[in-house]
Amino acid sequence: MGRSDGRIGADMTEHGVQNAKPAAHGGDLESYRERYGHEPIDYSINVNPFGLSPLARKAIACALDEADRYPDTECRALRRALAQRHGVMPAHVICGNGAADLIERFVRALRPKRALVCAPTFSEYERALRKVGCAVDHFMLDPARGFRLDERIIHAIDARLDVVVLCEPNNPTGVVSPRPLLQQVLARCESCECTLMVDECFNGFLDDPAAFTLRPLVADHERLFILDSFTKTYGMAGVRLGFGLCSNESLLQSMAEQGQQWNVSHLAQVGGRAALEDVAHLQRMHDCVSVERPRMKAALEQLPLQVFPSDANYLLIRCAVDEGDGAGHFAEALARKGFLIRDCSNFPSLESGYYRIAVRRPSENDRLLQAIEEVLRGCAGPASTEPSTNRSAG
Repeated sequence: MGRSDGRIGADMTEHGVQNAKPAAHGGDLESYRERYGHEPIDYSINVNPFGLSPLARKAIACALDEADRYPDTECRALRRALAQRHGVMPAHVICGNGAADLIERFVRALRPKRALVCAPTFSEYERALRKVGCAVDHFMLDPARGFRLDERIIHAIDARLDVVVLCEPNNPTGVVSPRPLLQQVLARCESCECTLMVDECFNGFLDDPAAFTLRPLVADHERLFILDSFTKTYGMAGVRLGFGLCSNESLLQSMAEQGQQWNVSHLAQVGGRAALEDVAHLQRMHDCVSVERPRMKAALEQLPLQVFPSDANYLLIRCAVDEGDGAGHFAEALARKGFLIRDCSNFPSLESGYYRIAVRRPSENDRLLQAIEEVLRGCAGPASTEPSTNRSAG
């Protein structure tokens, strides 16, 4: 049994968390092509449904003539642009080869002995922590509460911890926590002398991103590290560009020393600066997601599925017909119809039957919803027709 504060010790297990394999990530198009011989509509990754920022695309193309030059190892122009955008000093910005690179550097720089990570959440935190021999405790998010973070986490943070990691909005659940709760977590971390890393890579998809970010607190809190990237909101997954905000300059210097010097290409730096200016691209994405997310949720709730609340550009669902001996059949059936979704059964604390589905453009979403309805109609049986599976969690 887990502790009453929701925390599972590193030597304890619940739902197989301790021995769960690191989750594979979405976007494995090559495996899909090898198996099916054509390109899918990829709902397994949660990026801007309109793809790469047009301004970034143009800037990268123009910068190809300069690709024979070494990139600026300190990313000075990009850091100045990011500092201006987020209201911090350039010295408080670090850039990396995507968010995953910065997670690795952050962990190697701190060398923590014990950390607290939510479950379920993005697997790269735990993967990086275990690489340096860090013991990982899990704060179990309750599906009955829609996987929302709650005040129990305050009691799960104590002086034994060196690091606490939060994903806001969380992946794969899509839910975000109110800023007052996050501020309480930060205060608790500071009183326990541990560092709080908040991954805000999906913050840009929120209806009101500014209402939930902790970025305004960076200058006054050295134990706060904010992680973000250009991968999601600007559609630059293949370009690889992430950044972090932190006022602990010694930590940032140590992070900079934890990898090779030219880790951010010149093309990525140029593309990132251009993307920051592409206000129209972000507005188009917001207009789409703010309408399509609730529309998709409402449509899925009419089917024999459990649909969880989400504030981001993806939805976590549970398919009762896909549990037990039917594990994987739902995703396989959709793959045969040309849709790639994210099987979440290898996220810590989740089991077979959980899937994450991105929010894309209206016409694509219509096709996916039709395919899901056809698959479920073909799988119809006692397990898929229980009235309780039609209700949303939380």
